[in-house]
Amino acid sequence: MINTYLLKRGIPITKDPYGDLAKILKIEKKDLIEILNNMIREKQIIKFRALLNHEKLGYRVNALIAMLFDKEEYVNNIISMAHITHFYVREPDIRFPFNYFAMAHFHDEEELKKFSDELNRMNVRFEILRTIKDLRSE
Repeated sequence: MINTYLLKRGIPITKDPYGDLAKILKIEKKDLIEILNNMIREKQIIKFRALLNHEKLGYRVNALIAMLFDKEEYVNNIISMAHITHFYVREPDIRFPFNYFAMAHFHDEEELKKFSDELNRMNVRFEILRTIKDLRSE
């Protein structure tokens, strides 16, 4: 079976990414593709996507945005905002009564301010929890 740790590390960006990954895994390329197709059919893999280094792309201001709102139509509005990379709903806690959480990345403070202004226009209560240091990227 495929070593999921290697898959989490990513598929190499080469002329033959599946062939190169198959070599790393010491299996045939056709077998790798069959395994991946099975994992997709079984919903073990939902989608393939690029994982970008936001700092190398110039995003210097990163934050978790905790929000509180009841209007379902806000969900689609917020998910579609350009700066959102992750969006979650959680049960509010009496100590931190927010029900929606978004990870957002901004080039600068001005972009974050515009984002905040948009949430204010929607009458969404929110708190900005700024990223101090990305520990996973180290």
